[in-house]
Amino acid sequence: MSQAGDTVPLVEEITDQTGMYTALAQAKSRPLLACFSASWCQPCRAFAPKLERLAKQYCQVVFVKLDVDKMKDLADQHGIEVLPTFVLFKNGYRVGSVSGTVDGKIEALLSSHGTYPIGPGGSG
Repeated sequence: MSQAGDTVPLVEEITDQTGMYTALAQAKSRPLLACFSASWCQPCRAFAPKLERLAKQYCQVVFVKLDVDKMKDLADQHGIEVLPTFVLFKNGYRVGSVSGTVDGKIEALLSSHGTYPIGPGGSG
């Protein structure tokens, strides 16, 4: 349970395959958006604040980020070739993905699977 003043990250960092399986299991029926990135990737670092904003707006979605250098097997399993790549899961299954940081791509992916902004800054 959180104490007063504790902050829970909006985008959880996953550091191993078990962590990813746990996140998918805990998400249950909630959509989970996984951001595959790397510490050396400038577009990934530049996009990080927007990912946090999206996590606030789409509060019904679980947001996680994974470093492809630390999780090469999982990145290979999902065919990650471009960074950042965002993979959407529903009920534990991959349902779509987008690569790059072009405005609107993630929002379009989420809305194409019935997920719309409802948090602060959202319209719902």
